[in-house]
Amino acid sequence: QSLEKMTPDGKWWYIAGHPIQDDSGVMVSTEITMDITQQKRAEIQAAAKKRLLEGINRIFHEAITCKTEEELGSVCLRVAEEATSSPFGFIGMLNDEGLLQHIAISDPGRSACATANPVGHGVLPAVSVQGLYGRVLKGKGFYTNDPASLPDRVGSPPGHPPIDSFVGVPLIYSNKPIGLVAVANRTGGYSEEDVSSLESLAPAMVQALVKKWAEEETRRSKKSLEQIVKERTADLETRKEILQKILDNIPAMIAFYTRGGVPFLNQTALATIGITRAELPFTDIMRRCYPDPRYRREVMKYMAEAPPEWREIRMVVGDGQEIDSLW
Repeated sequence: QSLEKMTPDGKWWYIAGHPIQDDSGVMVSTEITMDITQQKRAEIQAAAKKRLLEGINRIFHEAITCKTEEELGSVCLRVAEEATSSPFGFIGMLNDEGLLQHIAISDPGRSACATANPVGHGVLPAVSVQGLYGRVLKGKGFYTNDPASLPDRVGSPPGHPPIDSFVGVPLIYSNKPIGLVAVANRTGGYSEEDVSSLESLAPAMVQALVKKWAEEETRRSKKSLEQIVKERTADLETRKEILQKILDNIPAMIAFYTRGGVPFLNQTALATIGITRAELPFTDIMRRCYPDPRYRREVMKYMAEAPPEWREIRMVVGDGQEIDSLW
């Protein structure tokens, strides 16, 4: 039989026992003991590094699939808790008032906050930047296994569970803190290794969150632009209807002419030519009213040049008769 055991001084030992029979037939046991501290620490460090790399990959992967900042924040927090074997944690971002706004908090903290602040439909209250959080937001991560002994200790924010041990690091963007990630209450406390673990995860969290904010801002801008376009389109349609009513009530033929044809005729022109508004897009007005190609080119030239002088033009109308018109 064999086992690996850590002694109170932090050393790891490999212990193996083997039963053997001596010359007289009596069963005795031998024991082999080896110091495997360096090997064990290397294994623990390799496993921790593997967890961190898997956590970073998970954050970047979830950044693609998560739809909101809150969903992505929850993933980031779970990665931080798993990397440090912590039962509680939260991620907060500084808002415009300089307060820490929760974007993710463990279920024990969320339940406590909801009890302390029953209003808000799940939106947790922002907390002031002081005590443990204020120390982290000065720009450097730290840990403590005795928060009550700190001179700037102010107690847990309203609704947060009591904190017996703590480790937190700032989230840095453009060389300044924009928030923090913190975990707490691990049995046995924390060490500098836990600070390093969170510091390794923090840049990935910031990159993923900044990308998500940009996506959300793009969606909001697109939605706002679509609403503006919708309102402007409706306004233009209203103006178009008003203008058409005005033009339809003028007792003279009015036509909008382009090199591609005649896209608009008022009601007087439609009635005179003998077509409906629905037929206009499918009717070659110039060919219908000026069947002679040579004369049609002459009329089209006059309309394209749009001289200030009036001109009498002969045109063919609905019943096939020719009338004189002044354009």
